[in-house]
Amino acid sequence: MKMDKRKVVNLEDRLPKLKEQRKSRANRRLIIYMSVFFILILFILYTQSSLSNVAKINVEGNEYTSKKEIIKASDLSTHTSFFSVDSDDVSKKIKENTQIKSASVEKAFPNKINIHVKEYDRVAYVADDGKFIPILENGEILKSNQGEDTHGDAPLLVGWTNGERLEEMIKELIKIPDSIAHSISEIEYTPTDVNKMFITLYMNDGFEVTANIEDLSKKILAYPQIVSELGPKAAGVIDFEVYDGLYDPYFKDDKKEDEAEEAQ
Repeated sequence: MKMDKRKVVNLEDRLPKLKEQRKSRANRRLIIYMSVFFILILFILYTQSSLSNVAKINVEGNEYTSKKEIIKASDLSTHTSFFSVDSDDVSKKIKENTQIKSASVEKAFPNKINIHVKEYDRVAYVADDGKFIPILENGEILKSNQGEDTHGDAPLLVGWTNGERLEEMIKELIKIPDSIAHSISEIEYTPTDVNKMFITLYMNDGFEVTANIEDLSKKILAYPQIVSELGPKAAGVIDFEVYDGLYDPYFKDDKKEDEAEEAQ
C-alpha cells in the first residue's frame, strides 16, 4: 500500500490563520457599520441645521412679472428647507399669479432652486385716465398694473367704454397672428348709429383700417398682402367693414392734398 505524499497541514498551524481572517473580516464590517452610522448622523445634523436651507432661487422666463413677485408666490425663502420643497406644489402656487401661464421648478443639489415661468401674452392695453391697463391672452384685465408702459408689444384700445364690446374685441385679438397684431398701433371703438360694432385701426405703417369687431380676425389676415400690392408710398384707409380690403387713398402731405383739390 502506497502512502499519500501530499503535504498534511496540522490543524494547530491553520488556527492562527483562520482567526486572523475572521478578525480582518470583523474589522471591515465594523468600519462599514461605523461609516454608515457617522454618515447618517452627519445627514441628520445637516438636514436639521440652516446649512440645508435654500441658499439661492433663480427665476427665468419672466418679462413683466418681477422676480420678487414670483418668489413671493412660490412661498420659498432662505429659511425653507431644501429637502422639504415639493416642486409640483411650488409650481401650482406660482401659477396662481394671473400673469403666469406655466411654471416649472427644479431642485439643484445641494441648496439651489431654479424656477422657469412662461407668462400669458399681452394682446392689448386699455387707456384709462392716462394710464395703461394690460389685457392678457386669457382675457384677464390686470387692474393692478395701471400706470405701466405699453412696451409697444400690443395695440392700445381707445374709447372702449362698453364692457361687452371690449370682451368681443379681446376674443378677436387673441385669434390674430402676432405678426399682424404687432403691426397695429391703436384700435379705436368708433360705433355709428347703424353699426355698433364699427372700429378703426391705426397701423404702424401709417394705414388706417376700418372693420367690424366680429370678423376682424378673419379679414385682417389679408392686410399684409393688400399693403404689399399698394406699395411703400401708398397711404389711405383699407375698409374691411363690407368689402375685403376696399382701398380709399388719402394724402399724407397737406401740400399734395391742396394740389389734388386744385387739379379737380
